[in-house]
Amino acid sequence: MISRVGELFAVPLSLQTFLEYPTVARLAKTIEVLSLVVNSSDSMASTPTDYEKGEL
Repeated sequence: MISRVGELFAVPLSLQTFLEYPTVARLAKTIEVLSLVVNSSDSMASTPTDYEKGEL
């Protein structure tokens, strides 16, 4: 069940996460936060290679 939920929402989930957040509402909030973190780290990792260095 843990792996299916993780795959469905494309977030890394563990047994520990399920035990720390035993209600559906708390687990849903955790999945929402993990999804934001995973998506933001993907966008942070892809920086344009054709940017110009300069001073602000």
